[in-house]
Amino acid sequence: MVGAPELRQYAVACERLHSSHATATAVLGDPASRARHRESVERDHQVLVEVVRHRLHGAPAMTEEDVAALVRSAAGRWSRPDVMAALEAAGAVVRQPVPLPQPVQPKRWPTLREHLADLSHMSLWEYLSRTPELRGADTTAAQVEARRQRLRVSRGRAADAERGVLALVRLWAVEPGGLAAALAHELVADLTAAVVCGYTAVRDMAEPQRCAAAGLSSDPEAVAYAVWVARDEASWKEAYFAATVAHRLPDALDVLESRPLSESWARVRDGLRSKVDRL
Repeated sequence: MVGAPELRQYAVACERLHSSHATATAVLGDPASRARHRESVERDHQVLVEVVRHRLHGAPAMTEEDVAALVRSAAGRWSRPDVMAALEAAGAVVRQPVPLPQPVQPKRWPTLREHLADLSHMSLWEYLSRTPELRGADTTAAQVEARRQRLRVSRGRAADAERGVLALVRLWAVEPGGLAAALAHELVADLTAAVVCGYTAVRDMAEPQRCAAAGLSSDPEAVAYAVWVARDEASWKEAYFAATVAHRLPDALDVLESRPLSESWARVRDGLRSKVDRL
């Protein structure tokens, strides 16, 4: 439904269009002016392409929310069609991420990380997929026991660490889906940590077999993009909660007003705006 504010905006736009008619006619009717205008438009387009490439940081797409945020932050300089053209020039598209589960941290996870630090493996996935007797996410308690028996006569820090890893793997393996959940938690954490290095680093770490073993998706591109998009949501929520804890309500409101929000977060924003107005 179109209300009074929308009608006023439409009327203002029409007035601006009419007032610019004479200038536009003069520019279009003069070849030199037309060429200068074309060059100006192209320069501005290239600036926007570089802005988009910077925001992509190697990613193949932007979300609808990111496009809207860019248009809003441009304060009228660029429209949505401008951003879409810049995305195409940068070789990217608009795409929404697949739902990304947030696996709960498994029991005694910090202990596992300590044990892995004493082994030559960088992750639980690497250990399970490269160690004899074990079968990745399909490792059973019987296979864990076979490996543990093989280590009975081994001594040293590495052997002790591996026995510790095996004890935890056996703990998770007896739970339905427990081992896959542990691998999912590890994968999401590793991909999130790789975000600082750019999208390519996230994509390279999302190996197809590892994604499938974690039960996330058989499409590593989808997993990588979902993690990449989630990074921004985590950062603005962290900024919002930090501002509210410090009782900096105007700063918290600025965070919420600077981006598109879901219905639930929009209600939080509206309530906070009313509170700030009262204060």
